[in-house]
Amino acid sequence: MTELDVRGLPPPEPFEQIMQALQTLANGASLRVLIHREPYPLYDVLQNNGFTWQTSALADGNFSILIGHACFPLLNPDETTSHSTKLANNASKVAGYLPLAGEETNVSLREFRDT
Repeated sequence: MTELDVRGLPPPEPFEQIMQALQTLANGASLRVLIHREPYPLYDVLQNNGFTWQTSALADGNFSILIGHACFPLLNPDETTSHSTKLANNASKVAGYLPLAGEETNVSLREFRDT
């Protein structure tokens, strides 16, 4: 797994570095990105380019994003604080909400998908 730390970099550097790293990401490999904010615009680009991702909020307020090719599912059994996982493929889109450990939620799948 390749790790890329873009915490604290001003825009658009994090996005540019992530996209550059993804250009050389081998099939079956994954990229872990450490970033100081959740990069919502990146998610659309990832989806449109055939990637899956799992975003986890870290205790220090930063985020960890695990990115891989959509044809190779992300398996990350060590992630216990994942709060969003999105998966896209050619035929369908699946979106879900996984609460933080100990967090209760009343958000339905439909409400999350429509946001």
